[in-house]
Amino acid sequence: MSRLHDRLAEVRPYWEAYWRGEAPMVVATVPKPDRQRVPQPPWGALRHQSADEVADQLLAWAASHDFAGGAVPSYVVSHNTGFVAQLMGAELEECGDSARVIPCIDDLDTAEIHFDPEGPVWRRFVENARRLQERCGDEILISAPCLGGNLDLLDGLRGTSTLLMDLIDNPAGVHRCLRQLDDIYGELMARADELFRVAELGTANRHGMYCRGRTAIPQCDFSCMISPAMFREFAIPYLHSEMKRLDGVEYHLDGPEAICHLEAVCELPEVRLIQWVPGAGNERRDWTALFDRIDALGKGQLRGGSRAGFEAACQRYSSPWLYWMMSGASAAEVNELARQWLG
Repeated sequence: MSRLHDRLAEVRPYWEAYWRGEAPMVVATVPKPDRQRVPQPPWGALRHQSADEVADQLLAWAASHDFAGGAVPSYVVSHNTGFVAQLMGAELEECGDSARVIPCIDDLDTAEIHFDPEGPVWRRFVENARRLQERCGDEILISAPCLGGNLDLLDGLRGTSTLLMDLIDNPAGVHRCLRQLDDIYGELMARADELFRVAELGTANRHGMYCRGRTAIPQCDFSCMISPAMFREFAIPYLHSEMKRLDGVEYHLDGPEAICHLEAVCELPEVRLIQWVPGAGNERRDWTALFDRIDALGKGQLRGGSRAGFEAACQRYSSPWLYWMMSGASAAEVNELARQWLG
C-alpha cells in the first residue's frame, strides 16, 4: 500500500462523518521544523510549467509538511480559467497573468456545442494528469478541476453583454445552450471518473476537501449581474443538475452582489457549505451577519484561523458542516481535536 492509500484509510471515517453532518472538519498543513518549507504549486501552474516541474514541487511540498486532522495531500490538475471553454472550441486571449475567453457562439438558436475528446486541449489535460499520477500518485491525490460552468461558461462562449441581452430577448435560446453544456458536463465527469480512479481513490477539490466519491465547487459568478428571478430561472436548474452528479458540494459565493441569491442557493439540498469570497476592497468588512445568515439557512462555511477561533465557531454555529483550515497549531494538536470529534 502507498502512503496515500494509508492516509486515505486513516481520514475517510472522519470525512464520512463530516459529510453526514456528524462532526465539523478541521484540517491543517503544517511545515515540518526540520525541512525547508516548499509551497504547494498554485492553481493553474500547468499553464506555464511542465507536468514534471509541477510534480517536482508537489513532491517537495508534501515531504516538507505534515497533514493533520482531515487533511489529505492533494492537487487539482489545472491549466487556466478558460479551460472548459477551450474544450468547447473557444480560443483564449492572454490578459496579463490570466486569460480571457474569446466569444465564439454567434446564434443561440442554431449553436451546436461539442466537446472533442481527441482535441489538443483535452489530450494535454489527460497527458498532464497521467504524468502527475505517475510521479506523485503514491504520495498525493491528483484530482480534476471543476468541469461545469452553467451561465459562467456560456458567458465566455457568448460574451457578457450579449448574453445579458439574450436573457431578455431569447430566453429559450439561452436554455437550449445551457442544456447542451450540462450534457457535456456529464460526459466530462464520466471521463474524469476513469482518468482519476475516483471509484478507488475518491476526489479532492482545490480547497483540500476530500470525498469518497465526487466533490467539486459549483459557482455562478455571472449571478452578480442578474436579478433573483433571473437567477432562479437561468442558473438554479443547471447548478442543481451539476450538484446532483456530486457527492460533496461546496458552493462558491463571490462578491456582495451575489448575496441576494443566497437563499436560492441554500434551498438546494445538495449544498453542504458556502465559501464566501468578499471580493477586492471588501476583505476588512465585518461579515458576521452574513455568516450568521448562512448558518440560519442550515449550511456550513469554509473558514480558518486559530484553535480559539475554531472552538468559538463550533459554539456559535448550529450547522455541522463547518470546514476549518487551522493555523498556528501543531499537527499533534490538530490531530487530537479531530479524534475528539470522532469520539
